[in-house]
Amino acid sequence: MTEILKGVDKVTFEVLRHRLWQITDEMAIMLKRVSGSPSTAQVHDFMVALYTKDGEILSGGFGVPWHITSASAACKHVAKKFASSIHEGDTFLLNDPYLAAIHQSDVYLVTPIHHMGKLVAWCANFVHVTDIGAIDPGGFSPRATSVFHEGMRFKGVKIVEAGELRTDLFDSIIGMSREPGMVALDLRSQIASNNVAKTRVADLIEKHGWKTIRAVMKGLIDFTEKGFRARLSELPDATWRTVQHIDILGKGYRIPLAMTKKGTDLLFDFEGASPQSPRGLNCTYWGALGGVMGAVFSLLCFGFPWNEGALRPVTVVAPEGSIINCRYPSPVSISTVAGTISAANGAITTISKMLGSSDKYSHEMLAVGNGCSCVIRQAGINQEGAYYVSGLWDWLSGSSGARSYADGVDTSGGQAGIMTMMQATNIESTESTYPLLYMFRGQSADSGGPGKFRGGVSGECCFTVYDAPEKRIDLIISGWGVEAAASTGLSGGYPGSSARFAMYKASEVEPLFKKAKITTDLVGVKAKVEELPPQWAGELSEGKYMYLRWAGGGGYGDPLERDVELVRADVEEELISKDAATGIYGVVFRDGIPSVDKRATLAKRKILRSRRHGEKIL
Repeated sequence: MTEILKGVDKVTFEVLRHRLWQITDEMAIMLKRVSGSPSTAQVHDFMVALYTKDGEILSGGFGVPWHITSASAACKHVAKKFASSIHEGDTFLLNDPYLAAIHQSDVYLVTPIHHMGKLVAWCANFVHVTDIGAIDPGGFSPRATSVFHEGMRFKGVKIVEAGELRTDLFDSIIGMSREPGMVALDLRSQIASNNVAKTRVADLIEKHGWKTIRAVMKGLIDFTEKGFRARLSELPDATWRTVQHIDILGKGYRIPLAMTKKGTDLLFDFEGASPQSPRGLNCTYWGALGGVMGAVFSLLCFGFPWNEGALRPVTVVAPEGSIINCRYPSPVSISTVAGTISAANGAITTISKMLGSSDKYSHEMLAVGNGCSCVIRQAGINQEGAYYVSGLWDWLSGSSGARSYADGVDTSGGQAGIMTMMQATNIESTESTYPLLYMFRGQSADSGGPGKFRGGVSGECCFTVYDAPEKRIDLIISGWGVEAAASTGLSGGYPGSSARFAMYKASEVEPLFKKAKITTDLVGVKAKVEELPPQWAGELSEGKYMYLRWAGGGGYGDPLERDVELVRADVEEELISKDAATGIYGVVFRDGIPSVDKRATLAKRKILRSRRHGEKIL
């Protein structure tokens, strides 16, 4: 480390790098305390970070990791656009996905940090605001066919000037939203968060001197790059491939990824990705880069600060005009939960395959968990007679993929196994705030991908309108993964469950609820259900029940190699069904559970193996 520090002793370096990290934690706390938005305060759909004066990532903090790179692009764009008019006390707003953001609902606020009148750093955050004025309430817009349908879009404006809020601009922004109160709280929380960072960094410079802090900033980035490249040098050179599939309205989109590791460099190449969609599933280049880097940070940069040093060995190639890098003005409002998460899924899989090629790092393999998003936005008149817009975040109690040595974590939260800071809101909070009543929410049997190590099981829920003055609310579904499961397995492991959206009539399901016979997927009334597409806008009215199942984690290894006692325990815990235990895992039970018939199990597994090769059993 001596050659990196250049005059700063190791103890001081460690103290100051942790102090910078702690500043980002304070930023996150301020966001949560000031904002009243459930998306920010409870779900944690935000990101905070510090950047150098050139906009390079200095310290990525708490939140959704794939926005760290987008906020860097936002800092660089603002620095260029406002080069001659960046002053102390200014804060800039940007949410254009063709410049830096991933979709318009993710509003970035970037604030310059000065020392003795000179720009020395930036702090930045994003928040997914409640409503951005798009064609559909809530910002995810399945009906949009152009970015112009997806809400207000700013290429960079000065929202705070010399320490004073520009109330004319602020009022104009919130006036274009269906939820002005919530959006106002989010924007104020973002300003407060950056003010905390600016003050704390200034205090740090005052205490230790700019020369020392500047050396630590450079040393921090060099430290991550050196450590990351050293780790890459321990892994074999090769190319690993995977393919993600997005299904929507009867059409499938293919997103192949070839990841090549050569020396201490990584190339992620999405050549061959399907052409861009007329729907907002597309992502811009910033979404593809963010998805890849979210996986890189989590799976390859453990133990290192997340900063520009992690980007230097990485190249991302995304063909222009494809679903993974669309051309302006293609719609992108669903990109964070479609194109971007597909890029993340692919990167998780190829990185894990590379790790599995190394004895030293094979224990770090991770299958994709909760690989597709099941976003539902709701809007209407609430029980207090006021119009509202909000999300339903049940699917964020997702699951992680299996590891190469253990099962995935059940209902562990987040997406794709790399965003565990995100979480679902509790049912009581949702029911007390919105005109809804839950019939159930729980773990979904057989949702975890089968394998020697099972993917984490995910969940399902069912709810209806309750105490709504208009006896109805609007629902907007923005998901995928119904036809093609998104949670990829590894090394012979099966994918996790697919998603499902369905609407039931009360007359069909209420008798089951009264008898307390709630079963997975409401099996007893499958023939009388309205299956909803993963892109849908309609209404939920009294007399109907909305059912949602979200994706489970991918499995690892051959299910026929799973310890029979683990299978038995899963059946007892109702994490897998008895049919799956026998039909997939080849475990045969005697009369009733928990007794396993070991001889019959050996025979069953022999039969299942032979069927894979078309062999006959004598």
